[in-house]
Amino acid sequence: MLPLIVDTDGDRALLEQMVVDACSSGMIDVAVFLMKLMVMDRAPGLYGESTGHLPTEVTCELQRIVCEDGWRGIEAIQARMDQMVASKRAGVCS
Repeated sequence: MLPLIVDTDGDRALLEQMVVDACSSGMIDVAVFLMKLMVMDRAPGLYGESTGHLPTEVTCELQRIVCEDGWRGIEAIQARMDQMVASKRAGVCS
């Protein structure tokens, strides 16, 4: 298990802003990488330790989120990420 990546609210806000900036700049690969860090930060706390493996499995879904919702801001990105994590945990394909 990796150590906690984001350990303060300030770190979390910075990571979220970096995702939004990468999306608005069209840097899809950077946004996807940063979103993997967000998944690693959010998934265990929201959905349990069984989701720690998700970042390696969801690259295509994260690319789709960046392309479809990246321009809408962090709330839209987080909502889509939460849906994705919940469906993966439930074993539902998106």
